[in-house]
Amino acid sequence: MLVFNTINGEDLQLKIEDIPVDWVITTDRKYFQQATIVVFHLPTLHYELENNLDKLEGQTWVSWHLESGKDDPGINDPEINELFDLLISDPQDSKIARGNNIHC
Repeated sequence: MLVFNTINGEDLQLKIEDIPVDWVITTDRKYFQQATIVVFHLPTLHYELENNLDKLEGQTWVSWHLESGKDDPGINDPEINELFDLLISDPQDSKIARGNNIHC
């Protein structure tokens, strides 16, 4: 799994015991071609992209944000949301999970 970008460019804080034994999680973008799952922190993604990315066959793209739609209206942009297969979010104003969304 590739975490394409993180909140404010911070390092991932993962506990080794939380990672399945057969998984590799990295932030090194040189592994984009090999990643089966790519996680994008949506609010800061536009700062990170230099070029358009092409989703590779078999990849699952995950949108990740902790902000609410009130605080960052861009996270509700249908054009952006259609690029992703899953959503991980925990907005304070969230009441229900929708469709393929995963609320943590």
